[in-house]
Amino acid sequence: MRKRNWNRLEQSKFLKELGMLLSKGYSVSNALVLLEVHYRSYSQYPVTDIIKDLKRGTPLFEVLEGKKVPSDILGYLYFASEQGKLSFGLLEGSRILQKREHLKKMFFRTIRYPLTLLAILSGMMFFLIRFLIPQFTSLFNSVNLKLPSITVALITVLQVIPYLCYFILVVIFLLAILYPFTHRKKSPHEQLLLALRIPMLSNYIRILVTQFFAFQFGHLLRGGLSVSQAIQLFENQHYVRLFQDEALFLKNELRGGKQLDEIFRCKTYFLPELAQVVAFGQSNGSLGNELTLFSEMLFSNLEERLHRNLNLIQPILFGVIGCLVLILFLTVMAPIFHLFQSL
Repeated sequence: MRKRNWNRLEQSKFLKELGMLLSKGYSVSNALVLLEVHYRSYSQYPVTDIIKDLKRGTPLFEVLEGKKVPSDILGYLYFASEQGKLSFGLLEGSRILQKREHLKKMFFRTIRYPLTLLAILSGMMFFLIRFLIPQFTSLFNSVNLKLPSITVALITVLQVIPYLCYFILVVIFLLAILYPFTHRKKSPHEQLLLALRIPMLSNYIRILVTQFFAFQFGHLLRGGLSVSQAIQLFENQHYVRLFQDEALFLKNELRGGKQLDEIFRCKTYFLPELAQVVAFGQSNGSLGNELTLFSEMLFSNLEERLHRNLNLIQPILFGVIGCLVLILFLTVMAPIFHLFQSL
């Protein structure tokens, strides 16, 4: 039987259980032995392979890199491992993966019913354009009448809609194919600045970038590292290349005499509030605590925004469906009323 890869929810479950065992005092090797027994009948969990790689001296986050765990989660594990808080990093990574999959399921659950209705309406539109409209046209020609102007306009709209949908799908398909080739050589900063030009996504991207940096940087400072040591850790990791380059830039700017909050104030891909939090944290000597608290607030805010916007998708789709139903109704009934009036 072919062995399938583990999905994100299974990865989240594995990270959570491993983190819980470590928090109870188990070593990584002992915890994995227990999990190997537990997952023995589940071939998608590569626990045995992970144990073999760890015995060769490979760090856990590097082992999981080869098991298709997302790079941002590996970043969490890297920073947590460097602080000696691997269990915390595993639990935090599990929580993020679980939230991400929950939002994904919520999105598909939200659009499933409206998309089914749209598919049914598409079939009705095809039947109307292919069979019913020609019958109306023949009927009106036989009695020397013209179709009502509203019917002609609605027929034009119905004929344009499929071509518009095809055009949008082709554009999306071409963008999906061409994007890797056109942006492969761009630096992470260039790719990020390009993504920030997308109006509906720019604010979410800023929140995500700021939240990740504030969380990791804050926990490093809370763990007793200095600002320069924390920046050095960001530079040493390779899982999130954006922050690897950012760390090098921060180090050069600090050596040039600039203040940390002043540097962040000039960054368009960070939220403006980050510079204010950094200034406040430095003034009262609790920069690590302030950044950690700020990152938690951003995470909650992001989750609320996503839930709120997902709840808007279904009414919008139902509004589109209502407009299509009205167009179909008028397309069919307008000629009938016009024909009765002409008799």
